[in-house]
Amino acid sequence: MERYNFKAAYVGDDKRRKDSWRRVVVDGSSRLWELDQAMRKAFGYDVDDHLSSYSTGGCLFLVSPRLSEDEGNHPIQELRLEAGDKIWWAWDLGISLKHVVVLEGMEEK
Repeated sequence: MERYNFKAAYVGDDKRRKDSWRRVVVDGSSRLWELDQAMRKAFGYDVDDHLSSYSTGGCLFLVSPRLSEDEGNHPIQELRLEAGDKIWWAWDLGISLKHVVVLEGMEEK
């Protein structure tokens, strides 16, 4: 099974978060909501509340930690990402903390 290695960096206007980035690794079988939870934990964001979104390739996916049947069920593998591809992630759509998430690579587990 493959593992996806992502590097996520904050790209918003909040100067306190400037230069903030994290590495996140998830299994290839993961769904967007699982990547979302890993990202929230890595950045220290609330994991039980707030809507977030992912956009890539002209598609927008909304993810809510309170809903089990939303766009967060989309498998990451189906995004057909390659090393260097970017996903845009926004946490808490009310204040919209924006991040760029780059797939650094995939490796066998």
